[in-house]
Amino acid sequence: MGMRPWLVLSSTTGSLWESVWLSVDESVRAGIQGVWSDRPAPIIQRAERHLDSMKIRVHDGPESLEKALLDVVRRCPDLVVLCWGYKRILSREFLQACSAPVFNSHPSLLPAFPGWDQRVHHEVFQRALWTGVSAHFVNEDLDAGPLIEQLCLPITRTMESAQALREAVKELEVKMWVSLLPRLLNSKWTGQDRLETTRAIQARIEFVNRS
Repeated sequence: MGMRPWLVLSSTTGSLWESVWLSVDESVRAGIQGVWSDRPAPIIQRAERHLDSMKIRVHDGPESLEKALLDVVRRCPDLVVLCWGYKRILSREFLQACSAPVFNSHPSLLPAFPGWDQRVHHEVFQRALWTGVSAHFVNEDLDAGPLIEQLCLPITRTMESAQALREAVKELEVKMWVSLLPRLLNSKWTGQDRLETTRAIQARIEFVNRS
């Protein structure tokens, strides 16, 4: 078998998705099943530059999106779901019914700084010496799923504001996902793995090619 199919959920600008899309190999791009949002958002315009319209969907709210996504997972059990700027918390009912692994991209070092983008960067800028990016399984609690990958970045004197910090983290985030995405698409993770601890996940990491 080749790489697993993948689908992106986003309700923001889509800059991460587009940057990763332009940086990965065609073998990775070939497996994309869609870019979905729960509302009209700039990600849709970005996706229209690169994807067939049949793969781009704006749903009528998170409940509609979750229902449709479960239908896709049933038809495509190898699917990998990525939350890249998806500003919703997936419901407990969805996660318990979803056999596919769902991964989130978070713009700081978890578990120290959970929460939403702008607030996180402000807190990190005021309180920390290091920042970074985290990729983790989505579970039933906010930004609390087991970690799959992290990259770190020192907060230097040239970063004079939370916004400057944010821009540096965005570059690091793209770097992380360009490397991590192909490995996830060659992995055997499932939705149940969200219930593991970070230590248990790290002990099991073997991105074995499924072919």
